[in-house]
Amino acid sequence: MVLELATVFVAGGAMVVGGRWALQELGGTRTASAAERTESVAPPVAAPSPGPVAQPVLPEPVPPVLAGPVPPVAVPPLLPLAAPAPPEQPALAPSPSPAAEHTESTPAGWAFHGVSDAELLGPLRAATTVTEVRFNRGGSSVSLRVDFENGARGSFKPEQIDPQTTPRKEIAAYRLDRLLHLGCVPPSIPMVLERDDIMKTLEKDSIVLRGRIKREVTWKKGRALGEIAWWIPVILPARFRGERLDHDAGALLWWKALSVRSRVTEPEKAMLSQISNMILFDFLTNNTDRFSGGNALMSEDRKLLYYMDNALSFMPDRDGHDKLQRFLGRVQRVSRKMIEEIRGLTREDVVAEMGRDTGVLGQLLTAREVDALFSRRNHLLRYVDKLVDKYGEAEVYYFE
Repeated sequence: MVLELATVFVAGGAMVVGGRWALQELGGTRTASAAERTESVAPPVAAPSPGPVAQPVLPEPVPPVLAGPVPPVAVPPLLPLAAPAPPEQPALAPSPSPAAEHTESTPAGWAFHGVSDAELLGPLRAATTVTEVRFNRGGSSVSLRVDFENGARGSFKPEQIDPQTTPRKEIAAYRLDRLLHLGCVPPSIPMVLERDDIMKTLEKDSIVLRGRIKREVTWKKGRALGEIAWWIPVILPARFRGERLDHDAGALLWWKALSVRSRVTEPEKAMLSQISNMILFDFLTNNTDRFSGGNALMSEDRKLLYYMDNALSFMPDRDGHDKLQRFLGRVQRVSRKMIEEIRGLTREDVVAEMGRDTGVLGQLLTAREVDALFSRRNHLLRYVDKLVDKYGEAEVYYFE
Protein backbone atom coordinates (compact mmCIF):
# COMPACT_ATOMS: atom_id res chain seq x y z
CA MET A 1 0.00 0.00 0.00
CA VAL A 2 1.33 3.45 -0.90
CA LEU A 3 1.12 4.84 2.62
CA GLU A 4 3.49 2.14 3.79
CA LEU A 5 6.15 3.31 1.30
CA ALA A 6 6.75 6.55 3.14
CA THR A 7 9.35 6.52 5.84
CA VAL A 8 9.24 9.93 7.43
CA PHE A 9 7.48 13.22 7.53
CA VAL A 10 6.94 16.61 9.33
CA ALA A 11 5.50 19.01 12.37
CA GLY A 12 5.50 22.54 13.66
CA GLY A 13 6.97 25.10 15.97
CA ALA A 14 6.72 28.67 17.20
CA MET A 15 9.16 31.55 17.16
CA VAL A 16 10.00 32.51 20.75
CA VAL A 17 12.02 35.20 22.50
CA GLY A 18 10.89 34.47 26.06
CA GLY A 19 7.51 34.48 24.31
CA ARG A 20 6.43 34.38 20.64
CA TRP A 21 8.02 36.28 17.79
CA ALA A 22 6.18 39.25 16.37
CA LEU A 23 5.81 36.99 13.31
CA GLN A 24 2.70 35.51 14.87
CA GLU A 25 0.75 38.65 14.11
CA LEU A 26 0.72 37.44 10.51
CA GLY A 27 -1.63 34.69 11.60
CA GLY A 28 -0.07 31.37 10.60
CA THR A 29 -2.07 28.37 9.49
CA ARG A 30 -1.23 24.72 9.95
CA THR A 31 -2.86 21.35 9.61
CA ALA A 32 -2.02 19.59 12.86
CA SER A 33 0.17 19.85 15.91
CA ALA A 34 3.24 17.65 16.21
CA ALA A 35 1.63 15.63 18.94
CA GLU A 36 -1.57 15.11 16.95
CA ARG A 37 0.20 14.13 13.73
CA THR A 38 2.53 11.71 15.54
CA GLU A 39 -0.33 10.15 17.45
CA SER A 40 -2.41 9.55 14.30
CA VAL A 41 -0.29 7.43 12.67
CA ALA A 42 -4.89 30.17 -18.30
CA PRO A 43 -4.77 31.93 -20.91
CA PRO A 44 -1.25 33.22 -21.71
CA VAL A 45 0.02 35.67 -19.13
CA ALA A 46 1.14 39.10 -20.28
CA ALA A 47 4.65 40.18 -19.43
CA PRO A 48 4.93 42.63 -16.53
CA SER A 49 5.18 46.31 -17.37
CA PRO A 50 8.61 47.78 -16.71
CA GLY A 51 9.05 50.08 -13.78
CA PRO A 52 11.43 50.97 -10.97
CA VAL A 53 12.60 47.95 -9.02
CA ALA A 54 13.89 48.00 -5.49
CA GLN A 55 17.56 47.13 -5.34
CA PRO A 56 18.62 44.49 -2.82
CA VAL A 57 21.01 45.60 -0.12
CA LEU A 58 23.78 43.22 0.81
CA PRO A 59 24.06 42.51 4.52
CA GLU A 60 27.44 42.54 6.17
CA PRO A 61 28.84 39.09 6.95
CA VAL A 62 28.03 37.74 10.40
CA PRO A 63 31.07 36.69 12.45
CA PRO A 64 31.58 33.00 13.16
CA VAL A 65 29.60 31.42 15.98
CA LEU A 66 31.43 31.81 19.25
CA ALA A 67 31.52 29.30 22.04
CA GLY A 68 29.17 29.85 24.92
CA PRO A 69 25.48 30.66 25.26
CA VAL A 70 23.69 32.42 22.43
CA PRO A 71 22.85 36.03 23.30
CA PRO A 72 19.26 37.19 22.90
CA VAL A 73 18.38 38.79 19.59
CA ALA A 74 16.26 41.90 19.17
CA VAL A 75 13.65 41.19 16.54
CA PRO A 76 12.40 44.18 14.56
CA PRO A 77 8.61 44.60 14.55
CA LEU A 78 6.88 43.41 11.42
CA LEU A 79 4.28 45.17 9.39
CA PRO A 80 0.87 43.45 9.52
CA LEU A 81 0.06 41.51 6.40
CA ALA A 82 -2.97 42.72 4.51
CA ALA A 83 -5.43 39.90 3.83
CA PRO A 84 -5.55 39.04 0.13
CA ALA A 85 -8.80 39.47 -1.71
CA PRO A 86 -10.74 36.17 -1.99
CA PRO A 87 -10.26 34.54 -5.38
CA GLU A 88 -13.01 34.58 -7.94
CA GLN A 89 -14.81 31.26 -7.75
CA PRO A 90 -14.87 29.14 -10.91
CA ALA A 91 -18.08 27.71 -12.26
CA LEU A 92 -19.03 24.41 -10.64
CA ALA A 93 -19.13 21.34 -12.83
CA PRO A 94 -21.06 18.16 -11.91
CA SER A 95 -18.97 15.56 -10.10
CA PRO A 96 -20.13 12.00 -9.49
CA SER A 97 -17.14 11.23 -7.24
CA PRO A 98 -14.13 13.00 -5.66
CA ALA A 99 -11.78 11.44 -8.20
CA ALA A 100 -13.75 12.71 -11.17
CA GLU A 101 -12.26 16.21 -10.87
CA HIS A 102 -8.67 15.14 -11.59
CA THR A 103 -8.01 12.48 -14.15
CA GLU A 104 -4.69 13.57 -15.65
CA SER A 105 -1.56 11.67 -14.77
CA THR A 106 1.28 13.05 -12.67
CA PRO A 107 4.35 14.05 -14.74
CA ALA A 108 6.98 11.33 -14.91
CA GLY A 109 9.94 11.94 -12.63
CA TRP A 110 8.09 14.03 -10.06
CA ALA A 111 8.82 12.71 -6.59
CA PHE A 112 8.53 13.62 -2.91
CA HIS A 113 12.05 13.13 -1.56
CA GLY A 114 12.60 10.08 -3.71
CA VAL A 115 9.11 8.55 -3.56
CA SER A 116 7.15 8.83 -6.82
CA ASP A 117 4.33 11.38 -6.75
CA ALA A 118 2.33 9.09 -9.03
CA GLU A 119 2.48 6.33 -6.42
CA LEU A 120 1.56 8.65 -3.57
CA LEU A 121 -1.29 10.36 -5.45
CA GLY A 122 -2.64 7.27 -7.18
CA PRO A 123 -4.88 6.12 -4.31
CA LEU A 124 -6.17 9.69 -3.79
CA ARG A 125 -7.02 10.03 -7.47
CA ALA A 126 -8.91 6.74 -7.36
CA ALA A 127 -10.68 7.39 -4.04
CA THR A 128 -14.50 7.46 -4.16
CA THR A 129 -15.85 6.63 -0.70
CA VAL A 130 -15.04 8.60 2.45
CA THR A 131 -14.82 6.45 5.58
CA GLU A 132 -13.65 8.93 8.25
CA VAL A 133 -12.97 12.66 8.59
CA ARG A 134 -10.96 14.21 11.41
CA PHE A 135 -10.50 17.93 12.08
CA ASN A 136 -6.81 18.85 12.09
CA ARG A 137 -6.49 20.94 15.21
CA GLY A 138 -3.85 23.54 15.96
CA GLY A 139 -4.44 26.03 13.15
CA SER A 140 -6.74 28.95 12.41
CA SER A 141 -8.23 27.43 9.25
CA VAL A 142 -10.39 24.42 8.49
CA SER A 143 -8.17 21.48 7.57
CA LEU A 144 -9.38 17.88 7.57
CA ARG A 145 -7.71 14.51 7.59
CA VAL A 146 -9.74 12.33 5.25
CA ASP A 147 -9.63 8.53 5.06
CA PHE A 148 -11.04 6.66 2.06
CA GLU A 149 -12.31 3.15 1.61
CA ASN A 150 -9.41 2.24 -0.69
CA GLY A 151 -6.89 3.01 2.08
CA ALA A 152 -5.88 6.47 0.84
CA ARG A 153 -5.44 9.26 3.39
CA GLY A 154 -4.98 12.96 2.74
CA SER A 155 -5.03 16.42 4.29
CA PHE A 156 -7.98 18.30 2.74
CA LYS A 157 -8.17 22.11 2.69
CA PRO A 158 -11.48 23.43 1.35
CA GLU A 159 -12.20 26.92 0.11
CA GLN A 160 -13.35 28.83 3.18
CA ILE A 161 -14.03 32.23 4.66
CA ASP A 162 -10.51 32.47 6.18
CA PRO A 163 -8.63 34.68 3.67
CA GLN A 164 -5.31 33.17 4.75
CA THR A 165 -6.26 29.75 3.37
CA THR A 166 -6.44 29.56 -0.43
CA PRO A 167 -6.36 25.90 -1.56
CA ARG A 168 -5.27 26.63 -5.15
CA LYS A 169 -2.06 28.15 -3.78
CA GLU A 170 -1.13 24.89 -2.05
CA ILE A 171 -1.19 23.15 -5.43
CA ALA A 172 0.61 26.09 -7.07
CA ALA A 173 3.44 25.79 -4.52
CA TYR A 174 3.63 22.04 -5.17
CA ARG A 175 3.87 22.56 -8.93
CA LEU A 176 6.54 25.28 -8.58
CA ASP A 177 8.52 23.04 -6.22
CA ARG A 178 8.59 20.33 -8.89
CA LEU A 179 9.51 22.77 -11.67
CA LEU A 180 12.53 23.67 -9.55
CA HIS A 181 13.33 19.97 -8.97
CA LEU A 182 13.17 20.30 -5.18
CA GLY A 183 10.67 17.60 -4.19
CA CYS A 184 9.98 19.06 -0.73
CA VAL A 185 6.28 20.05 -0.96
CA PRO A 186 3.84 17.18 -0.35
CA PRO A 187 2.07 16.26 -3.62
CA SER A 188 -1.49 17.55 -3.88
CA ILE A 189 -4.41 17.61 -6.29
CA PRO A 190 -7.80 19.33 -6.55
CA MET A 191 -10.68 17.52 -4.88
CA VAL A 192 -14.40 17.99 -4.26
CA LEU A 193 -16.08 16.43 -1.22
CA GLU A 194 -19.79 16.25 -0.45
CA ARG A 195 -20.94 17.98 2.73
CA ASP A 196 -23.01 14.93 3.70
CA ASP A 197 -19.98 12.65 3.32
CA ILE A 198 -17.94 14.92 5.58
CA MET A 199 -20.58 15.35 8.26
CA LYS A 200 -21.67 11.74 8.54
CA THR A 201 -18.11 10.40 8.84
CA LEU A 202 -16.71 12.87 11.39
CA GLU A 203 -14.80 10.93 14.02
CA LYS A 204 -15.93 11.20 17.62
CA ASP A 205 -13.58 13.97 18.80
CA SER A 206 -14.31 16.13 15.72
CA ILE A 207 -18.11 16.10 16.02
CA VAL A 208 -17.98 19.09 18.37
CA LEU A 209 -16.50 21.12 15.47
CA ARG A 210 -19.36 20.30 13.10
CA GLY A 211 -20.76 23.84 13.47
CA ARG A 212 -17.42 25.44 12.61
CA ILE A 213 -17.09 23.30 9.48
CA LYS A 214 -20.60 24.27 8.37
CA ARG A 215 -19.99 27.98 8.97
CA GLU A 216 -16.47 28.43 7.65
CA VAL A 217 -16.36 26.22 4.57
CA THR A 218 -17.53 27.90 1.36
CA TRP A 219 -20.14 25.35 0.26
CA LYS A 220 -21.14 25.16 -3.41
CA LYS A 221 -24.42 23.32 -3.78
CA GLY A 222 -23.58 21.17 -0.77
CA ARG A 223 -20.02 20.47 -1.85
CA ALA A 224 -16.58 21.62 -0.70
CA LEU A 225 -14.06 22.56 -3.40
CA GLY A 226 -10.43 22.35 -2.34
CA GLU A 227 -7.12 20.51 -2.52
CA ILE A 228 -5.96 17.34 -0.88
CA ALA A 229 -2.32 16.57 -0.11
CA TRP A 230 -0.80 13.19 0.55
CA TRP A 231 -0.88 12.59 4.30
CA ILE A 232 2.55 12.65 5.94
CA PRO A 233 2.52 9.92 8.63
CA VAL A 234 5.10 11.40 11.04
CA ILE A 235 6.10 15.04 11.36
CA LEU A 236 8.62 16.66 13.70
CA PRO A 237 9.77 20.23 14.39
CA ALA A 238 12.72 21.18 12.16
CA ARG A 239 15.97 21.65 14.09
CA PHE A 240 19.54 22.79 13.48
CA ARG A 241 22.23 22.03 16.05
CA GLY A 242 19.46 20.82 18.35
CA GLU A 243 17.47 24.07 18.23
CA ARG A 244 14.20 24.59 16.38
CA LEU A 245 14.54 26.62 13.20
CA ASP A 246 11.60 28.84 14.16
CA HIS A 247 12.81 29.60 17.69
CA ASP A 248 15.20 32.47 18.23
CA ALA A 249 18.08 30.32 19.44
CA GLY A 250 17.83 28.13 16.32
CA ALA A 251 17.31 31.06 13.96
CA LEU A 252 20.46 32.74 15.26
CA LEU A 253 22.43 29.56 14.62
CA TRP A 254 21.37 29.05 11.01
CA TRP A 255 21.56 32.78 10.26
CA LYS A 256 25.22 32.75 11.28
CA ALA A 257 25.95 29.46 9.53
CA LEU A 258 24.55 30.81 6.25
CA SER A 259 26.79 33.88 6.41
CA VAL A 260 29.94 33.95 4.32
CA ARG A 261 33.15 32.85 6.03
CA SER A 262 31.35 31.27 9.00
CA ARG A 263 32.53 27.88 10.19
CA VAL A 264 30.34 24.82 9.64
CA THR A 265 31.07 21.12 9.68
CA GLU A 266 30.70 18.88 6.64
CA PRO A 267 27.76 16.95 8.18
CA GLU A 268 25.91 20.26 8.75
CA LYS A 269 26.11 21.26 5.09
CA ALA A 270 23.27 18.95 4.02
CA MET A 271 20.77 20.57 6.38
CA LEU A 272 22.08 24.11 5.76
CA SER A 273 21.66 23.61 2.02
CA GLN A 274 18.02 22.65 2.59
CA ILE A 275 17.44 25.66 4.86
CA SER A 276 18.96 27.96 2.24
CA ASN A 277 16.76 26.43 -0.48
CA MET A 278 13.67 26.79 1.72
CA ILE A 279 14.28 30.50 2.31
CA LEU A 280 14.75 31.08 -1.44
CA PHE A 281 11.62 29.07 -2.23
CA ASP A 282 9.56 31.01 0.32
CA PHE A 283 10.81 34.27 -1.19
CA LEU A 284 9.72 33.15 -4.65
CA THR A 285 6.27 32.10 -3.41
CA ASN A 286 6.06 35.09 -1.05
CA ASN A 287 5.07 32.76 1.78
CA THR A 288 5.05 34.76 5.01
CA ASP A 289 3.74 31.82 7.07
CA ARG A 290 6.81 29.58 7.36
CA PHE A 291 8.13 30.97 10.62
CA SER A 292 4.86 32.10 12.19
CA GLY A 293 4.56 28.90 14.22
CA GLY A 294 4.21 25.26 13.23
CA ASN A 295 5.35 25.29 9.60
CA ALA A 296 9.12 24.69 9.85
CA LEU A 297 9.05 20.91 9.66
CA MET A 298 11.27 17.90 9.12
CA SER A 299 11.33 14.11 8.77
CA GLU A 300 11.39 11.61 11.58
CA ASP A 301 15.10 10.90 11.05
CA ARG A 302 15.77 14.67 11.14
CA LYS A 303 17.52 14.63 7.75
CA LEU A 304 14.94 16.18 5.42
CA LEU A 305 12.92 19.39 5.45
CA TYR A 306 9.34 19.51 4.19
CA TYR A 307 7.65 22.65 2.94
CA MET A 308 4.09 22.25 4.27
CA ASP A 309 1.28 24.80 4.61
CA ASN A 310 1.70 27.08 1.59
CA ALA A 311 -1.88 28.40 1.45
CA LEU A 312 -0.80 31.91 2.53
CA SER A 313 1.48 32.62 -0.42
CA PHE A 314 1.78 34.19 -3.88
CA MET A 315 0.57 37.60 -2.73
CA PRO A 316 1.42 40.08 -5.51
CA ASP A 317 4.36 41.83 -3.79
CA ARG A 318 6.75 42.38 -6.69
CA ASP A 319 9.87 42.56 -4.50
CA GLY A 320 8.62 40.27 -1.76
CA HIS A 321 7.05 41.06 1.59
CA ASP A 322 9.38 43.04 3.85
CA LYS A 323 9.57 40.11 6.26
CA LEU A 324 10.78 37.82 3.47
CA GLN A 325 13.31 40.40 2.30
CA ARG A 326 14.81 40.32 5.79
CA PHE A 327 15.01 36.53 5.74
CA LEU A 328 16.57 36.55 2.27
CA GLY A 329 19.15 39.04 3.55
CA ARG A 330 20.27 36.46 6.11
CA VAL A 331 21.18 33.96 3.39
CA GLN A 332 24.64 34.52 1.91
CA ARG A 333 25.33 30.89 1.03
CA VAL A 334 23.28 29.17 -1.64
CA SER A 335 23.17 26.04 -3.76
CA ARG A 336 24.53 26.57 -7.27
CA LYS A 337 21.98 24.06 -8.58
CA MET A 338 19.10 25.90 -6.89
CA ILE A 339 20.14 29.21 -8.47
CA GLU A 340 20.50 27.55 -11.87
CA GLU A 341 16.98 26.12 -11.55
CA ILE A 342 15.56 29.51 -10.54
CA ARG A 343 17.42 31.26 -13.35
CA GLY A 344 16.11 28.72 -15.86
CA LEU A 345 12.46 29.02 -14.76
CA THR A 346 10.30 30.21 -17.67
CA ARG A 347 6.95 31.96 -17.73
CA GLU A 348 5.68 29.46 -20.29
CA ASP A 349 6.40 26.51 -18.02
CA VAL A 350 4.82 28.17 -15.00
CA VAL A 351 1.66 29.20 -16.87
CA ALA A 352 1.31 25.72 -18.35
CA GLU A 353 1.66 24.01 -14.96
CA MET A 354 -0.74 26.39 -13.26
CA GLY A 355 -3.41 25.61 -15.86
CA ARG A 356 -2.99 21.84 -16.04
CA ASP A 357 -5.14 19.30 -14.18
CA THR A 358 -6.82 21.90 -11.97
CA GLY A 359 -10.40 20.59 -11.89
CA VAL A 360 -12.97 23.03 -10.52
CA LEU A 361 -10.23 25.26 -9.03
CA GLY A 362 -9.39 26.64 -12.47
CA GLN A 363 -6.12 28.52 -13.10
CA LEU A 364 -3.98 28.12 -9.98
CA LEU A 365 -2.32 31.55 -10.29
CA THR A 366 -3.66 34.76 -11.78
CA ALA A 367 -1.74 36.79 -14.37
CA ARG A 368 -0.89 39.34 -11.66
CA GLU A 369 0.40 36.62 -9.34
CA VAL A 370 2.61 35.15 -12.08
CA ASP A 371 3.98 38.61 -12.93
CA ALA A 372 4.84 39.17 -9.26
CA LEU A 373 6.48 35.74 -9.03
CA PHE A 374 8.89 36.57 -11.85
CA SER A 375 9.56 40.02 -10.45
CA ARG A 376 10.59 38.38 -7.16
CA ARG A 377 12.69 35.88 -9.11
CA ASN A 378 14.60 38.73 -10.74
CA HIS A 379 15.03 40.47 -7.37
CA LEU A 380 16.43 37.26 -5.86
CA LEU A 381 18.89 36.71 -8.73
CA ARG A 382 20.16 40.30 -8.53
CA TYR A 383 20.73 39.78 -4.81
CA VAL A 384 22.75 36.59 -5.38
CA ASP A 385 24.73 38.15 -8.23
CA LYS A 386 25.70 41.05 -5.97
CA LEU A 387 26.82 38.58 -3.30
CA VAL A 388 29.02 36.81 -5.85
CA ASP A 389 30.52 40.13 -7.00
CA LYS A 390 31.34 41.03 -3.42
CA TYR A 391 32.48 37.72 -1.91
CA GLY A 392 33.27 35.45 -4.86
CA GLU A 393 31.66 32.27 -6.15
CA ALA A 394 33.46 29.94 -3.74
CA GLU A 395 31.94 31.68 -0.71
CA VAL A 396 28.43 32.19 -2.12
CA TYR A 397 27.89 28.99 -4.14
CA TYR A 398 28.73 27.03 -1.02
CA PHE A 399 26.42 24.07 -1.63
CA GLU A 400 27.15 22.30 -4.90
